[in-house]
Amino acid sequence: MYPSTSTPDHRSLIVNLLAALSLTSLLLANPVVAQQQEPDQTLVGCSSIPGCSSSTGGCTVGNATNAFLGATSFNATFPQKSSSSSSPSSSSASTGSDSNSVELTWTVGALSSSSSSAATNTLFTKNFYLGYPPSLGLASSSSETDFAGCALFFEGIARSISLNGSEYGSMTCSQALGAQCVGDLLSQAKAKVQVQDGSTCASLQDTMQRNPPQSCWGIAMVTWGSVVAHDLTGPNAPVTPMTEGTCHPSIAGKGYNVALIESQTVRSEDVSSDPAPFFYSITPVISVFYTSGSGSEPEAYMSCLKVVDEDAAGSGSGGGGGGVISTQTSSSGAPRSGVGPSNMSLGSLAWAMLGLGVVIRMSGGV
Repeated sequence: MYPSTSTPDHRSLIVNLLAALSLTSLLLANPVVAQQQEPDQTLVGCSSIPGCSSSTGGCTVGNATNAFLGATSFNATFPQKSSSSSSPSSSSASTGSDSNSVELTWTVGALSSSSSSAATNTLFTKNFYLGYPPSLGLASSSSETDFAGCALFFEGIARSISLNGSEYGSMTCSQALGAQCVGDLLSQAKAKVQVQDGSTCASLQDTMQRNPPQSCWGIAMVTWGSVVAHDLTGPNAPVTPMTEGTCHPSIAGKGYNVALIESQTVRSEDVSSDPAPFFYSITPVISVFYTSGSGSEPEAYMSCLKVVDEDAAGSGSGGGGGGVISTQTSSSGAPRSGVGPSNMSLGSLAWAMLGLGVVIRMSGGV
């Protein structure tokens, strides 16, 4: 008896292959299943700041002339006391589709200086400015504004975060910390807010600094190092508008107040061995807003701030121009991923590929 010469039916195999390939493509395109993906906010440099000019030395604010800037904005939703009928959205500063959303801006500026007596020892300074609408009344007491807020600057880890060739451009928070770490940090910040008279921000800083989430252990195993906390509301908050020259370091425009919230300084002799130079290092900042009233959860937002050296970035040296920065909100319930397969769930991809192999074997092989 001669073997059958009929053509084998491969239709079932083809259908199974297409199904497996579709699953793999889905995992590649959306690595965090059932999580909302949102675009990272844009980080811009001096050319996008009102009155800033690299040809005239940068941006002068108060007594500081910042040679380089990096600026971003985010829409903050402020928690409201359940008994309150007022809302920050009543001001003309409200933006976006959410009627309770107000645009805030963060800007980081960097400068260096050296004295004539010690020209080889350069002092590097980074200034962090908050931009906010005057009608928001951040300096008012929390009883008047219904909400309170603070900012946590993760300074201790900033110079240890690898920039991966993006020294002059920018990075997203997902690239700097990992998407899971970002999401866990925001969840931790919301969960650990313990409203106390006058010490809420300090208590949150202490808890966050000493307890990095497990997903962040690749960057901070035992502690984050120095985490600096500043109130963003209340009579003692450093939100007094700065005296400006021609430069206004807020991408929301000159109608916004700009306040110096934090300054970091370090001498060149102290940073020579760091993997990421202080001048171009990236600083994660978490902005937290909360209320003592019931029925409203805290809100937390993350921004990863670094300066953009537009001349160096534009020449192709280290990172591609304005780039993007991650400003992320806890209200979405999910961290945002950067672009590319490096942020994909490798475990999910492995299972998809394993399933593809099983399908092929069950269908008779190829």
